[in-house]
Amino acid sequence: MKNIFKFMVPFMALALTLVSCEDLMDDKSSIDNQFAKATNATVSLGSLVAVDYQTITATGSVANPSDVIEEGIQVSTDANFATAILSIPNDTVAESFEITYGGANYETDYYVRAYAVTKTAGTKVSAAQMVTTPTPPLILTWKNLGKATYREDCFTTFWNVDNLSYKLTLMECEQIPGWYHLMNPYGVAYGYNEDGDYDASKDYYLDIHAEDPTAVYIGNSPTGCNWGYGEITIYSLAGMYIDSGEMTLEDAKAAGLTGTLVDGVLTFPAKTLLIGMSEYNDGSFYYANSNGMFMMLLPGVKLADYSSAVSYAGLFINPAGETFVLGDLALGADVTTAKAVVYDAAADAAAVADAIAAGELEAEDVAGGRIQLAMPEGLSGKVQIVVAVIVDGELKSFAADTFEYYGGGDANPWKSLGIGYYTDDIVVPLFTKAGESYTYEVEIQENSDTPGLYRIIKAYAPVGEYFGVGGGDQDIEVHAENAKGVYILDQPIGMDLGYGSISIETVAGYHVATYGFDAVMADSPEEFGTLADGIITFPVFEREASDGSKVNCQAWLNMGGNNYFGGMNGELKIVLPKASEAARNKARSMAKATNFAIRLNGGKAAPANIKVKDAKAARLIKNAVRAKLF
Repeated sequence: MKNIFKFMVPFMALALTLVSCEDLMDDKSSIDNQFAKATNATVSLGSLVAVDYQTITATGSVANPSDVIEEGIQVSTDANFATAILSIPNDTVAESFEITYGGANYETDYYVRAYAVTKTAGTKVSAAQMVTTPTPPLILTWKNLGKATYREDCFTTFWNVDNLSYKLTLMECEQIPGWYHLMNPYGVAYGYNEDGDYDASKDYYLDIHAEDPTAVYIGNSPTGCNWGYGEITIYSLAGMYIDSGEMTLEDAKAAGLTGTLVDGVLTFPAKTLLIGMSEYNDGSFYYANSNGMFMMLLPGVKLADYSSAVSYAGLFINPAGETFVLGDLALGADVTTAKAVVYDAAADAAAVADAIAAGELEAEDVAGGRIQLAMPEGLSGKVQIVVAVIVDGELKSFAADTFEYYGGGDANPWKSLGIGYYTDDIVVPLFTKAGESYTYEVEIQENSDTPGLYRIIKAYAPVGEYFGVGGGDQDIEVHAENAKGVYILDQPIGMDLGYGSISIETVAGYHVATYGFDAVMADSPEEFGTLADGIITFPVFEREASDGSKVNCQAWLNMGGNNYFGGMNGELKIVLPKASEAARNKARSMAKATNFAIRLNGGKAAPANIKVKDAKAARLIKNAVRAKLF
């Protein structure tokens, strides 16, 4: 029995030993399994966005995060994360997270990856992504340069207004030199504005881009000004094409659509600017700067005025029979004298001026005002006056005007008698509030083949000049072959004041055209004018107007399919150059440079069917040639 017990004890001890080893193996396996589970954590980078030029956001996720003690993103400018690694941890460990980095630099490539620090396997990282931060927004500031001088040539597209010059504040962008804002160009400073014509509640400006002074353009520039057709906007062709993407700046420059800024003077070629009104033809744009007069002078820049303008004023024949050409010369403020010649009109006026400046062509010294030039011998037909303004040997400007001269030869029967006077009592009274007649100088010619047939050269050009519309350059023939039977047939004067082309005729002329001279002389001789002592006058008749009032009538004005009374003051008259000195002196004293009102307001005796219009609507030139662009 003892032997069995002795035998069993060692066996039990062995059994006990084996059981203990098995228990230990079970515990290690459990730990190994837990270890394997912990090191199974994975990390991924989700979205990566550059929110702005200094902010990046990234999202990440961690699978099996039980062994993770820290998670987040790493940011570097190195694709291999070799240097300058910035680790940004999440606040807590979670399966997903989002982190914002706000210390980025603009225009920089950043490489970003997610990371997770584990207890047992160190740091795990995701694949990296790259993001580029954008350019920061440019914060613009503007400095006041002072007062620029602005010469306007945009409103002239639709309205018959002068090219006014006035001072305006000019701002320049401090970050982009050459980018200008011309402040409130069509506000209170614009001389044709009236109360209510513009929005004074805020600033408006011309957006002028002269960053490249050889290729200047104007961006879309609402003016805040409204003359009854909606807000007026100024633009440039180059600006429009650039904004639409149809052209680059270089394209626009090559096409001749841009302006230039030279020595502080900004100009644009004619018809490269645009004007539009929001309620006129759906806001379409039309060519502006049609006169080529648009200009801006930078503050402190003074433009020397070397301008010149000349107009033919007739011929003067002295007692010795010598013929002189008369002209009216206007010179700029910085010009005291110029040189002038009478030359064949077939020659280019610019070439003639160049020849004068080069000393190749002899010319007379002239000052502003009335000039008198000797008519060269042998010159006949189309002739011109050419004036050259020369400063320090350089041609600064030139001016020219043409006329006809035949010297009474067989080539043309018209012979100039010299300067006479014409009193218009037909056109001017109808279109001015005062309704007064207007006396001015004219050249008068006589037909050598038909003595007594006279021609008033460019009879209404002075009227067109004072109304500011030009024209009036048609010659008017006056029949005075019978000194007691003077008449004017229906003839256009070459002018349109907004109601259609104008023509004039005397009462007798109207009937002569229908019945013939002899019949009217026999039946109504009192209708004719008379020529006595070099003065032509016309009879005055009383007629009933459409409104029932009684008005004087010496002639008819025809326009737009309607007829209107002329000679309402009874002062229609022609003083020939051969009239007595006393008569010519009297006419000269009556001649006055009246500043006619541009606005057509009907006048004191306006026909009833000419309605009084809004001032600016009346200035709208309905028949102006406009090239619609869009």
